[in-house]
Amino acid sequence: AVVSTQSTGEENEKLKKALGGEVPAAVPGAVGMTPEEAAAIRKQMEEEIRAQLEANASAMAAMLMSGEDRTAIAQQQFNEEQLKLLEKEKEKDNTPHITNLNEDNALSGVIHQLIQPGENIVGRKDGDTVPAICLSGLSIQKSHAIFARDGETVILRPGVVGAKTKVNGQTLNGDRTLMHQDRILFGSNHMYVYYDPVNKETAEGSPEQIDWEFAQKEIAQAKGFQTGADGQLSKEQQLAQEQVLELLPMVSES
Repeated sequence: AVVSTQSTGEENEKLKKALGGEVPAAVPGAVGMTPEEAAAIRKQMEEEIRAQLEANASAMAAMLMSGEDRTAIAQQQFNEEQLKLLEKEKEKDNTPHITNLNEDNALSGVIHQLIQPGENIVGRKDGDTVPAICLSGLSIQKSHAIFARDGETVILRPGVVGAKTKVNGQTLNGDRTLMHQDRILFGSNHMYVYYDPVNKETAEGSPEQIDWEFAQKEIAQAKGFQTGADGQLSKEQQLAQEQVLELLPMVSES
């Protein structure tokens, strides 16, 4: 509903007068109460009235604000958000982090998780300890994995026995020191790439550009599937391979 400045002003006058009045007899239990009880009720009423006055003042200020003022405030809020994004991007460029991979290229590289010094737990938000990196899904444990960062060295280890994690297609069974552009699969479908802003040395066999297709083929090769990297597959075999790669995320924990 639209409230005019006039009606808001009239309400304010009534509220101000109420601040100078006595405790209404209509208040339940007001008759026969002790002075201390009456004072307590009056204090509570005054606090409520002042809160309402402040709310009304804000509402009136918003109604009286010119279009130019609204535009200026909106621009300021936008600038502040842009500044936060720039600061976060700058931090990412100087901090080890993981970035998501998605089958849809447009959705790859949109999630960035910074790895801070010390232990960074990867897991579900309903775990005993709130994880630094929250993931969801039946294949994700409450404490699924742990990034341990000491200086510029980052080690990845399982969080609990049985947690399914792969690095460059290989099952993670213990501590592993990560290298720039290592591919990490948490559970069955949370695929990430690790980026080291200081040491750009990559694992053997890593291409310059990492995408979803490469990461899936890498997992398929580790499982013993022939991926046709040498170009020796027939068209029928290539079609079968594509179908296998589409199904692979659903059976990657087998």
